[in-house]
Amino acid sequence: MDAACGLGESTRFLAREYGCRVFGVDLSRTLADGAASAQNGEDAYYLVGDGEHLPLRDSSFTAAISECSMCLMPESRNWLREISRALRPGGRIGITDIAISGPLPPELEETLMQFLCISNKISWSEYPTMIQAEGFDRVEVNDESSSLHELLEAIRKRLLLAELLTAVGKLSISRDRLDQAKHLVSLAKVSVDQRNLRYAMITAQKPVV
Repeated sequence: MDAACGLGESTRFLAREYGCRVFGVDLSRTLADGAASAQNGEDAYYLVGDGEHLPLRDSSFTAAISECSMCLMPESRNWLREISRALRPGGRIGITDIAISGPLPPELEETLMQFLCISNKISWSEYPTMIQAEGFDRVEVNDESSSLHELLEAIRKRLLLAELLTAVGKLSISRDRLDQAKHLVSLAKVSVDQRNLRYAMITAQKPVV
């Protein structure tokens, strides 16, 4: 299961590279339909459903993944409980997510909450506690914040390109918008350097009964 699968890139990758049957679930019908239309023979299927009320049978999956979605759930514990319900005993879960480890600049925090639709500011220390509380064991949390550095650098380069194209009349983006975007990227890079904004990769297992 690929929970909150978006356009299904990871769903198709898993089916193609590992030869497994994968079901992607997303709240957005537009995204789920877009994922289905991008199929290229993979053993992948897409469902529209709420992460906190998954349209899936009990104990029907051997593994679940979720990329940058746990922090989007209004009630993360309900989401974890639903994934546990859908997993077979011994099933594994892999999660990547944004983690907050310290104070963020108000402008950056507002951007994370509004434009990235983050519903919960989950701290680094909360992840294993929340996951264990929903019955998972063998919980491991790894710091993959280097991926944030790579993402922010890619965004910075694209903004520089946009600035150049705007200067020569190929794009129409206001100077204020470009400056604001560059400022937010700079704030984010400082927060990552200070380890206040981090990227977590978490794995866990549903106990074998």
